[in-house]
Amino acid sequence: MSKCLWFNGQAKEAASFYCSVFKDAKIKSSNSMVTSFDLRGTSFLALNGCDRFKINPSISFFVYCGGDAEIERLYSELIEGGFALMPLG
Repeated sequence: MSKCLWFNGQAKEAASFYCSVFKDAKIKSSNSMVTSFDLRGTSFLALNGCDRFKINPSISFFVYCGGDAEIERLYSELIEGGFALMPLG
C-alpha cells in the first residue's frame, strides 16, 4: 500500500527531489495528477492537490541510515532551502 503525500501542484518535482536525495529510489510513473515513486522499497504517491491543505508536521517517516555520516548527509540535503518542522536530535 502506497503512502500518499499531498502537494499543491509540485508532485513530480517533489518526487524527483526525494529520489535525488535517497539511494535506491526511483519514479515509477507520472501524470498530471499523480507521481508514483519508491524510496528504499517503500511506495509513495505524490498527489497534485490544490491549496486547500497546507504542509504541516502531522506525519513523519523514519529512515534507517546505518550511521551518523548518512544521517548528516540526508539531513543537510533535505533541510537546504527550507526549515525543520522537527529538528534533528
